[in-house]
Amino acid sequence: MTLEKGDLEDIFEENPELLMMDEHTNALLGLVYSKGEAICVYDRDTILRNLTAEFANSGSEEPDLDAEEWIEFNIEGAYLGTQTPLICEPISLDARLWLKERRR
Repeated sequence: MTLEKGDLEDIFEENPELLMMDEHTNALLGLVYSKGEAICVYDRDTILRNLTAEFANSGSEEPDLDAEEWIEFNIEGAYLGTQTPLICEPISLDARLWLKERRR
């Protein structure tokens, strides 16, 4: 099932404390549910691109490094309660096939 606008409206109504990273809505992959709570899941690569561009535009000499460090400290290192947003690193098709063969 793909979440549509109406679904999100219902989810926000039922979960008013849902934590989102408003500056990275283009990185939002979807929601996971744990212990009855909705949790936002974001694509790490998209956030990295967003931050790299932001650091580059602000004159950083090493925008890639600054963006990586910012993610590690401010996002991956943060705990904001049970609804802390999650960061996902997608697994490639080759890696999934390798895992499938390994499990046999």
